[in-house]
Amino acid sequence: MLKGDTAGYEELIKHTDLSYYEISESAIVLQKMSESIKNHKSKSPFAAAILSGIIPGSGKFYAGKKGQAISAFISTTGLGVVSLENYRKRGRKSFSTIAFGTAFAFSYVANIWGSVLSVNILETEYRDNVKNTILFNLHIPLRNFFDK
Repeated sequence: MLKGDTAGYEELIKHTDLSYYEISESAIVLQKMSESIKNHKSKSPFAAAILSGIIPGSGKFYAGKKGQAISAFISTTGLGVVSLENYRKRGRKSFSTIAFGTAFAFSYVANIWGSVLSVNILETEYRDNVKNTILFNLHIPLRNFFDK
């Protein structure tokens, strides 16, 4: 199951004697993890980047980071509006237009990159959680079983 082979786990668990308490408790947890692995819909970093490219912060919202999404939307949109207003009033050669335009561009690109990283971190945390849960539920029952 550590490699995502839930079918192999299902076949193996059919032939396992679950009458021992130490094994049966962990088997229940492992069965839940098997279902979780089967039902997990991984999120795409590419989709997060596209979403953030269209609406700043939406890629982070997609990754489940609602606070970061709101912050990214407000800051990036705010810098864009200030840049546009400076361009409209002072022209493109004004220092403030260039400064705010540059800040907006960095914010926009950083927002997209941050969304990609957020999804990658989310998926890595899920895989690590699954791995640690599986290893814990294999190690403890075996130790309890053989230490008698």
